[in-house]
Amino acid sequence: MGPLGRRRRMAGRYRQVAEVLGRHGFGLLVDELGLTRLRPWPARRAPDRELERRGARVRRALEELGPTFIKLGQILSTRPDVIPPDVFAELQLLQDRVPPVPFEALEPALAEALGGRPVAEVFDSIDPEPLASASIAQVHAAVLHDGTEVVVKVQRPGIHEQIETDLEALFGLARLAAGRISLPFDPVALADGFARAIRRELDYRLEGTNIERFQANFEGCPWVHFPRVYWEWSNRRVLVLERLRGLRPTDVEKLDQAGIDRALVARRGAQLFLKMVLVDGFFHGDPHPGNLYVEPGNRLAIMDFGIVGHVDAETAEGVANLLQALVARRPDQGVDALDALGALDPDTDAAALQRDLRDVIDRHYGRTLQEMALGETVQETMQLAYRHRIHLPGELFLLAKVLVGMEGLGRQLDPGFNAVEVARPFVRQLLVRKLHPVRVGRRLERDALEALRAWTRLPEEVAGLAARARRGRLRMQLEHQGLDPHSRRIERALRELGVSVVFAATLLTAALTLWIGKGPILWGMPVVTWLLLGLLAFLGTALFLSQFRR
Repeated sequence: MGPLGRRRRMAGRYRQVAEVLGRHGFGLLVDELGLTRLRPWPARRAPDRELERRGARVRRALEELGPTFIKLGQILSTRPDVIPPDVFAELQLLQDRVPPVPFEALEPALAEALGGRPVAEVFDSIDPEPLASASIAQVHAAVLHDGTEVVVKVQRPGIHEQIETDLEALFGLARLAAGRISLPFDPVALADGFARAIRRELDYRLEGTNIERFQANFEGCPWVHFPRVYWEWSNRRVLVLERLRGLRPTDVEKLDQAGIDRALVARRGAQLFLKMVLVDGFFHGDPHPGNLYVEPGNRLAIMDFGIVGHVDAETAEGVANLLQALVARRPDQGVDALDALGALDPDTDAAALQRDLRDVIDRHYGRTLQEMALGETVQETMQLAYRHRIHLPGELFLLAKVLVGMEGLGRQLDPGFNAVEVARPFVRQLLVRKLHPVRVGRRLERDALEALRAWTRLPEEVAGLAARARRGRLRMQLEHQGLDPHSRRIERALRELGVSVVFAATLLTAALTLWIGKGPILWGMPVVTWLLLGLLAFLGTALFLSQFRR
């Protein structure tokens, strides 16, 4: 597509975004973004709806705008630090279900993944009716010639081009918002992070690699089942996986009929995700019941690995410290843990944050240890980020969502499930590992090397500062607090002093010209004296009026 066609396509997408936002009651936002001219004229004059149920209107607008904006909503549903609580709650309900496209429309992408071979040469059969249909892809059941059941995940035709167009529009909107609207976050940085995330999700080779990494992390664990990846028939847009079967963990009646030990399954599910987070530092980012099966023998089967989270060793230790502080009901230690995670800056009111954290703890831990809602407590702690403008890595918000889902599913399977008891050994193991002499020695070695590098750079840095100072290029930026009123009074006094000095000098000059009496005479006085008296009248009036502007 040429530049002209691309500009037309972008203009059309901007117009659609403006119309959808306006239709759902966000006309003021469209105006603030400078897109009013793109809305139909009658809609420009229609008042915005009430702010009540704002979250629902945001959700509906995202669903109407299509796959890219649905994915954006799903990412924002893990970021309570950047969206208001009412919108955050509503985005948990965001639906990514769309009518399927005919299987014939998917065959070109499938043929490319098969290397040009006919579908019948690889698959004994493939069901044209999808098992699931979402905004980016749909999943079809198939059978290989050896009888193996597989699923074929194929992206919708044209989805790459549509998402790239939407990302370009999203970046444009983010730049407009950054320049026109005061926000508690950087919209361009948020758009950049989202673009990287959705582009990763569009590459099914990465999803296959994620599956194999989970398989390696749980090698030898008999009660976890990850699907096999058929790489020979997979590429960037097509993923062929072993088909998993089992019972849904929410179907309690069928689980009981099959003799499943629900309490054991709940405990294993929690252990599975706690190991992913606190031991492996690599976790499944979307473990809702639709992505889980319970197989015979109380075995867990997991699907859909497009969204994953990464946690480094230091962040895992910080999470363990935060969990320990919450369980111990120590909001002061919780604030220290958030500070160690890099969440606080010099402007953060630590005392106010500690009070709010105590309220969260008291709300959930006011009764017995067995009744503690660990996941909800962690998520509400993360939500304090919006009020206190604290900055946490996006992975931690995804982790909080995973913990909430894990605990909710555990209690659905077993009403007596206690996440705190399951998490305690993992937290203890991580903290003990942190104090292991080898880990401590490595940390001391790293700190010593960093200090040595800083010390060796110090003379060079000082010499650079001195050189800039000699060349007159050393600049210092000072910011004063609370001096603006005093500064304005001083400036006003200086202006009035200047006017007074000029007034006195003009008065003296007028007296001298009158005394000398030379030059043209008008009404008994020199013309110059008349001019000076006019100037005096002007200056006197200005000086008089300035007293009323104080």
